[in-house]
Amino acid sequence: MNSTRNHPQKGNKLEGLMEGREEGREEGIRASRFEIACNLKTMGVATEMIIQATKLTTEEFEHL
Repeated sequence: MNSTRNHPQKGNKLEGLMEGREEGREEGIRASRFEIACNLKTMGVATEMIIQATKLTTEEFEHL
């Protein structure tokens, strides 16, 4: 039977893998928000409404 108690390095690798997946997921969500914001901006939607809908900061929105 394998256990992380018997193999402390396995636990560390799994934790790193999970952190990497979480960071990747967050980056994907952020990229989606930027894409949506760009589309809404192109359609002429008001800046305040775009920021509210995408939950971007004002600084992030200014970089579009």
